[in-house]
Amino acid sequence: MSDTPSQERGESFDSPQSYKIHVASKYLDLTTQKFDTARLPNDFGQPEGEEWADGTPKRVIEELIDHWQERFDWRKQEAQLNRLPNFRVPIEVDGFGTLRIHFLWRRSLRPDAIPVIMVHGWPGSFWEFSKMIEPLANPPDMGMPAFNVVVPSLPGYAFSDGPKKPGFGAKKMAEAMDKLMKKLGYEHYVAQGGDWGCLICRFLALQYPQNVRAIHVNFLHVKPPTLFSHPVKCLKLSLAMASNGRFPGAYTPEEVAGWKRTKKFYTEEIGYQAIHGTKPMTLAYGLTDSPVGLLAWMREKMHSWTDNYPWTNDEVLTWFMLYWTPGPHQGTRLYKEASREIEEGTSKWSNVPMGFSSFVKEIVMPPSDWASMLHPLKFYRKHNSGGHFAAWEKPQELTNDVRDFFKGIVGKDKVLQLQIQQQHSVTGSNGTTGVTVSMCTPAGATNGV
Repeated sequence: MSDTPSQERGESFDSPQSYKIHVASKYLDLTTQKFDTARLPNDFGQPEGEEWADGTPKRVIEELIDHWQERFDWRKQEAQLNRLPNFRVPIEVDGFGTLRIHFLWRRSLRPDAIPVIMVHGWPGSFWEFSKMIEPLANPPDMGMPAFNVVVPSLPGYAFSDGPKKPGFGAKKMAEAMDKLMKKLGYEHYVAQGGDWGCLICRFLALQYPQNVRAIHVNFLHVKPPTLFSHPVKCLKLSLAMASNGRFPGAYTPEEVAGWKRTKKFYTEEIGYQAIHGTKPMTLAYGLTDSPVGLLAWMREKMHSWTDNYPWTNDEVLTWFMLYWTPGPHQGTRLYKEASREIEEGTSKWSNVPMGFSSFVKEIVMPPSDWASMLHPLKFYRKHNSGGHFAAWEKPQELTNDVRDFFKGIVGKDKVLQLQIQQQHSVTGSNGTTGVTVSMCTPAGATNGV
């Protein structure tokens, strides 16, 4: 299922073309067949309150299999995906040739719209941002900033081509994203991301600081301070941990609790990352061939990384399909490819302004002032609910944060103001920024993915 007809037949185009998502019926039939013949493990029956201690419970998987077989309507979900403005465009990535990148592109009706690229991670996708796109593009109040919203599928994820050889890490992801924005006519723009999107936004800022005017993240991946790198913060942390947050001037009890949560995650919840980052190919055989295996692998994170979000079976299976259809290997492989870049990505300074939104059940919760070890921190907002998938769990809260931070940035950034003015001069009534857009469906798109 990883080699779909649209990938085999190829497409010949250079400008963005509208893209229709259509999973071939034979793949749906094969998936059903695999669910029908799945062999499930024995369940050890953890006590109440500990049902997820070993991973995804058997009863959860059985319910999802039943839902797929009896009630799930992929064509209905597919229609929802296609209501969004889907496009694909070829992007040349140095050393990796041309990749067809899938993206959502909602151009605002407002001529003063800010170009923003929103970057997902694993096990999320472009769909993760779907609740935010229209409110950002066309807000209800003229006093709110509007955005030209670009939401790509990272190379190798969903409906974007993946690299065919090793070496494509977060830096190459950032290169592809910057080239995508330029191809769409946005020489200067802002960026937002969580999970891998945070690190990719960081590399956008590090590699293309003249283009990326500011970044906003809802996940902070930062190397802890040391006595040599940031002695004051290191001392604050030591005193706070020793006093459980009661030492005056050190980190608060709440910040100590967040750091303890972080340490617990890296001690007890990191097994998936070790496998992704060392032997992704071995894992790929199981996840590529077994829908039950992939579903269980993803569902556990969708449970443990959220703040009691009430996932519906339709939601879970739609998220699953966005990995199952193209094959999940490229998504998990990023952990290995980017492993050698983590040191730089979590410690190197950038002058590009940063905004940071913290959600209480995020998997990693360092003290907020650690963000200032990476960027000038111009915006911080703490939320008492929400988890790792904030764009899906708390779209209104994250939308408000994105608006508030970037509105302040535009007010002070003359380069970005000029970009918006130039955009205004060539923008038509539909918000098109002068880029030629073909509204035909790419070859093969209706026969595969």
